[in-house]
Amino acid sequence: LTGQVTGSDKADITVKLEQSQATLKGVAGTAKFIKKDRLLDKGNTIVLEGVEFTLYQCSLDGKKTETSLGTYTSDSFGGVQFGSETEPLAYNTLYCFKETGLPDKLKDQYVADTTTKRYFILFSQSADDSLKQSYLNNIKAQYGVDAEYGVDEVSLQDVFNDKKPTVASVEITAAKKLNGGDP
Repeated sequence: LTGQVTGSDKADITVKLEQSQATLKGVAGTAKFIKKDRLLDKGNTIVLEGVEFTLYQCSLDGKKTETSLGTYTSDSFGGVQFGSETEPLAYNTLYCFKETGLPDKLKDQYVADTTTKRYFILFSQSADDSLKQSYLNNIKAQYGVDAEYGVDEVSLQDVFNDKKPTVASVEITAAKKLNGGDP
């Protein structure tokens, strides 16, 4: 979808509007999300293309080792998918990812969040509830986070960037009125 978003800015901007997860089809062994801007205009959001993320495999042996598995870039719909039909993510394995770069066209507009890590794990359909809970408890104990999870695939919560604050200048003119006369 394309449309116009108007606001307090001096000019209208053309944007692509996207419903969450609308363009990503489920594939076993994958995790996916949409990268978005927070826009307070009637609840609509702008998807962000070209944002880079690094995916890590995280150990569950108490050492908290993170091994980089590569970088992924959001597509024209803001979609990012880890894993594929031909190279699926492993089951019962903890993964985390973080934003590692903004494209040049977004660097002046958005604040990059290069510190927040998001954790997730995939379970196979044969994994019973006690096994899942054991993994989730272990992740919570070692990393102090509640990992997102799914069976065969996981649709992660959308990831947002905040706009950089707009600098505004204000000119104030003050005059003092003396004894009822002109200033």
